[in-house]
Amino acid sequence: MAWETYACINDTCKGRPWCVQRDEVIPDLWYVAPPAGWQSFTIAAAEPICPLCGSSLVAVLEFEEHAHVVKRKA
Repeated sequence: MAWETYACINDTCKGRPWCVQRDEVIPDLWYVAPPAGWQSFTIAAAEPICPLCGSSLVAVLEFEEHAHVVKRKA
């Protein structure tokens, strides 16, 4: 599987990007790493979560749509 770019939308992380990959054998196991290529965190969850704050990560496209809506409301 290829790495995909996700982001954390929690106010603490402020859109911090993460590289995410689902385990090929265990469906509820995720590898989450910073884009700089450092060692990944192994996370057991139904969906990828931020290793820093525990919030759900969203695909970058979803994050950009969320950011657009937030900016429009402000």
